[in-house]
Amino acid sequence: MQGYGRFLTLFAAGSLVWLSACVQHGKPLPDAKLEAQNRGRLEQLKGLEGTWTGTHRHEGQPKPVTVTYRVTAGGSAVMETIDPGTPMEMVTFYTLDAGNLVLTHYCMLGNQPTMVAQASDRPNRIPFVFTGCGNLRSPEAPHMHDATLTLVDDTHLKAEWTLYQDEKPQAPTGFELERAAGP
Repeated sequence: MQGYGRFLTLFAAGSLVWLSACVQHGKPLPDAKLEAQNRGRLEQLKGLEGTWTGTHRHEGQPKPVTVTYRVTAGGSAVMETIDPGTPMEMVTFYTLDAGNLVLTHYCMLGNQPTMVAQASDRPNRIPFVFTGCGNLRSPEAPHMHDATLTLVDDTHLKAEWTLYQDEKPQAPTGFELERAAGP
């Protein structure tokens, strides 16, 4: 029994250190329901692996777009590449961090906004809100601030991104994608 008590003491101490580290680094822990939802969401995003084509709506003008999804880092991350191999290429990584589903967007604007997923009553909809931005010259500088992914079905996906400039939302930009036929 003495060994079991020691184990519980060490486990409790380790848990407090881990919890303290998360709080110290400003990473709020989600409740158990949201954490479970986020784990399922990452699995949904893994299911996007492959090539998607469609239209990108920016400033009211639709333009053709190709987006690829790739599961990487031992299955712990999904990499989204918008217009791969072009001057407009951008990359977004989706991962779990302390139970939160987070994205980091490597933007052609030269900054790297980070967003965290919020709870949603629609299992196919993943809303993200801004938590910070690397390489942002000032809060007024343009940067992506919010995003929502809607997994319409196995072959259709919509994404809405909101650009902020001068600390105000600008016209949203969106993607309507369809899974490309396989080889």
